[in-house]
Amino acid sequence: MLRKFLTIGVAALLGAPAEPIPTKSPKTFRDLMVARGFDVVALYHLDSLGWVVPARFDGTRVPLLLDTGGTFTILDRSLVEQIGLPVESSRSQLKGVEGRKADFGTTRFQLVELGPLAFEKPSIGVADLGAVPRPRLGR
Repeated sequence: MLRKFLTIGVAALLGAPAEPIPTKSPKTFRDLMVARGFDVVALYHLDSLGWVVPARFDGTRVPLLLDTGGTFTILDRSLVEQIGLPVESSRSQLKGVEGRKADFGTTRFQLVELGPLAFEKPSIGVADLGAVPRPRLGR
């Protein structure tokens, strides 16, 4: 079943509300989304990174950087190796802002949890993120 969820600060809406909109006006945007059946996933802000979502990958706590423009989820290869999961190689590569490339693979976790949400056996991208430079904001 496709779950709906709301992140405080950024709304990530999956699926359409099945319930009618309440007749009583909600006081906040959060109240409106909860009334429409969306779950809440709390975020916190790290000055050096941006918005972070606390997550668990097969029970291991992992802070995820919220990338609203990302097309898929990528974890650093060293983290996946630390957890002990195999990485399936592919012919794909990631390309950083300076043109440097990193090999891209995938792994499959048994359970990924984001706050109250749980995803069983998702396939997650894996790359050596240290090899791909990231842009600095304000430059």
